[in-house]
Order: sequence, then C-alpha cells, then structure tokens
Amino acid sequence: MDEANKPDSSLKRAFAIGMARQQQGDFEGAIRAWRAILLQNPDSVAALNNLGVALRRVGRIAESEAVLRTGIERHPMTAELHISLGQTRQEWGRDDEAEQEFIRASVLAPGSPAAQHALGALYLAQGRLEDGIRALGAAIRAEPNHVASLVGLAAALIDRGDTTAAAGHLNKALAQSPDHAEAHAALADLLLLAGDYEAGFREWRWKHGGPPDDEAESEPAFAGGNLDGRRIMVDCDTDFCETFLLIRLLRKLAGGTVSVRCRPSLAPLLRGCGWLDTVVSRDDPDAEEAETIVPLSRVPSLVNLQADAPQCL
Repeated sequence: MDEANKPDSSLKRAFAIGMARQQQGDFEGAIRAWRAILLQNPDSVAALNNLGVALRRVGRIAESEAVLRTGIERHPMTAELHISLGQTRQEWGRDDEAEQEFIRASVLAPGSPAAQHALGALYLAQGRLEDGIRALGAAIRAEPNHVASLVGLAAALIDRGDTTAAAGHLNKALAQSPDHAEAHAALADLLLLAGDYEAGFREWRWKHGGPPDDEAESEPAFAGGNLDGRRIMVDCDTDFCETFLLIRLLRKLAGGTVSVRCRPSLAPLLRGCGWLDTVVSRDDPDAEEAETIVPLSRVPSLVNLQADAPQCL
C-alpha cells in the first residue's frame, strides 16, 4: 500500500513498525509511528488513513476526523479514506454523514467489497435489516470470499429467520478462515437451535478460548462419566446466561466432589445450587486447588449431552 510514498529505508521501517503495532492493538504506539512518517511525507495515503483509524480506536474521534478530512482533501479519489471517515462519523453518531461517505467510496471503487460491507454494517446497526442484507450481498458479489461480509450476512439472515442460508454463508466463511471464532460461535447457535447438540457445543467452545479439539493433542485428565472419588474443579469461563444453563448439567456428575470457580458476583448465587459441593470466587487467595480442572464449556461433552439433551435442557 502506498509504496510510492515510502521512498527510503527509514520510512519503510517506520511503516512496518506502525503496521505491527496497529495489528497488535498498540494504537498509541501506532499513532507515534504514523505521525513520524507524516513529518517526512505529509501526503502518505497509508499513514493518513492508518493514523485516522488508530485515533478512532483510542477514542480520539475529533482528531481522527480532522486527519481523514485532510487526507481526502489531498486524495479525494481514494475510497479507503472515505470509508475510514465514514466509520469515524458513525462512531460519533453521525450516521447520515457516514452513509454518504460509504456511498461515495462505493462509487469510487465499485469492484471493492469494503464500502458495501461498511454500508451493511451501518444499516444493521440502525436496525435496517433488509438494507443491511442487500449491502452485504453486494459486497459478496464483488468478492465472493469476503469473510467479514459472509459472517455479517449470516448474522442478518439469522435475525430474519433464514437459518439455512445463514449456515451456508458461515460454512463458506470458515472454509476461507478456519479459525474465525465469530463464525464458529454463530454456527454453534444454529446447530444448537437445530437440535444437533454434540456439533453445536463443539463449535460453541470457540467462544471460550479457541478450537474445540485442543484437548485432543493429549489425553484429557477427565473424559466424563463417574468421577471415581476424584475432586473436579469446573471453571466458569462463560457469561452469566450460559453459566446458568450449563451449571445444571453438573448434577449428572456422580461419584466424587464437584467444585466451581467463578467470578465474585456469581458466587453467592451458585452457592444456592445444592448439587455443588464447593463454590469459590476467582479472587479468593485461599481457594483449594483440585486435581482436575475443566472449563464449564466442556461440561456438555463430559455428561454425554447428545444422548439425552431433551432431559438436560
């Protein structure tokens, strides 16, 4: 990007530093790098755009808008700058102005999915479901394997009740990006709604720390069934609703001691569950460690949920 505006090795190094810091989420460090580049090359499209994005990400919205407007004054035909300015204005709640910037970008770069994707995201945030679906569909027509648009369109189709089409888009997104956690989580919801609990909970575990087969690389300490006298600690790594859903499944574990470790605000509630032997808070320094610790998100597989899901749920 913008190689003509990076004429020497020092600028190239600064550009690489800026990109690395931006990708790592170190936006303050990225801001310093982009400003250093602009001191030497004030017309760098890449530095202007990335500086505007980084400023927005740290909440400096007015500065972001000023930088991006300067970029557009110097490079009015660059669609990327219009998209970034639109996203900054959307962040500020100026949706009408954001929409106009996205439309300008789509005219400037009709073959690029980025502007249509931004339009779709804006429309969905406004509750304009059908407009969002049309815009994301246009993004996918421009680039059939645009993962973000595939996932966004799937979410919109789920809201509309078209789960079959949504699943198709999610599977296509995962074929392009197998580690896309958001796509896995959305697919999990569809599978659970369809009653495929085994596959659904396997996908659902992506919401809580990574792929579902992490434990396949080594023999798990506890694979389910009777506890055989051992003490198991279940780590509540889920949100409130999922915790209350899954905590009931622990009633099916027998033959040992079942303890739960949870966030402090949940501990008083979970102590009312008669089938739990111990409930400890994460901030308790004196909590006794268990010989086996498993995340709550693994509990459905430990109690063979697929075989008797209607009774458990």
